[in-house]
Amino acid sequence: MVHLRSSPFEDLADPSYASSDRLGGDGIPYHDRPVWLFQDEAVNEVSNGTDWTLSTCCGTNEIIFLSLTAGYLVAIYFLWNTIVMKPMKLIAVFVHEMGHATACWLTCGSVKGIEVYGNEGGVTKYVGGWRWFIIPAGYVGGSFWGGFFTVMSGNRWASLASACLFCAGMAVSMFFSPNKTMVFLNLGFIIITVGFILIDQFLLDPFLQFLTLFYGVFIGSFS
Repeated sequence: MVHLRSSPFEDLADPSYASSDRLGGDGIPYHDRPVWLFQDEAVNEVSNGTDWTLSTCCGTNEIIFLSLTAGYLVAIYFLWNTIVMKPMKLIAVFVHEMGHATACWLTCGSVKGIEVYGNEGGVTKYVGGWRWFIIPAGYVGGSFWGGFFTVMSGNRWASLASACLFCAGMAVSMFFSPNKTMVFLNLGFIIITVGFILIDQFLLDPFLQFLTLFYGVFIGSFS
């Protein structure tokens, strides 16, 4: 269920809500709100944590998560060769190139430039580093970040953190001789992501999590 925010930066994961009968602005008790969007509150009384036996699987929230993931995959499949998916393909290429760049930095190399082209190609110019580690890092990095965004989409604050990290990565890459395509691409996605963050914090909750999940599913599929 989508909730209108009763106040900005309201932390639905705050443990204090679990023992509180206070009502939110939409009249729903805080203790009735799911802490994790795509996970039912199957709580083990002993560990006070998730029921890892999956005895209650699959509940409403798991079905929402699986349905959204399947829906995104179907949409991506049918729209793959259309202009609608062009920006997402280019941002996936950017993530791929950042995988190379990150591997270069981790092995003490120097990145001289990161570029993304309109034909869905890209290049990372670097000096030094461990070549055998840098070369496969594009696909490995794309797969990692696809899974990362998918997992982080399940919680409001985790989704916010991953979105901010994504924006930071796009901003940092602008200092490494980007071409025009990459400049417009990154600025566009920064604006879109920040827009979703603001809507999620001040108007609708959840909202950003759906975008984060889409990023994860698409980037993972591309990789």
